[in-house]
Amino acid sequence: MKFMKKITLTLICILILFICQIKISDGETLKTNNSDFVFIKDKKIFLNIADTEEKKIKGLMYIDSISDNQGMVFIFKTPDYRTFWMKNMKIPLDIVFISNNKIATIYKEVPVCGKDPCQLYSSRHKIDSVIEFKNGFCDKNNIKIGDKIKFSENIKIKKAGLKEN
Repeated sequence: MKFMKKITLTLICILILFICQIKISDGETLKTNNSDFVFIKDKKIFLNIADTEEKKIKGLMYIDSISDNQGMVFIFKTPDYRTFWMKNMKIPLDIVFISNNKIATIYKEVPVCGKDPCQLYSSRHKIDSVIEFKNGFCDKNNIKIGDKIKFSENIKIKKAGLKEN
């Protein structure tokens, strides 16, 4: 009888650990490197780069959290009007549309969208890139339309390379 209780208790513990592991690995955190970043008002933010169609489609889907100094930049070959949405997102974001290294449009505290139809967030001008930040970033750092953006050399090279294609 004692032996059966030990086995049952052991199996319950293993099941609990397994369930916890599933919950822990369910989502992702944003991983960035030191060479891809942007300066906005002397604040350095490390960025993941979405420069392919696959990366642009996925964006920050399935990311559970990002820190205050992280984000994702979407780089486009040619300036145009762009539209984003928050379908399948896990966290709310601030979305910043950029034209010629200047902020053209800002959407703050954009909520996640769990079911269709999802709200669309469009640029008001032709833009060449978009940065998604942790929600509240723009208010916390007093980011405004017209603020200048300074990309790292690595991102400038990728932007220039896309325009050549």
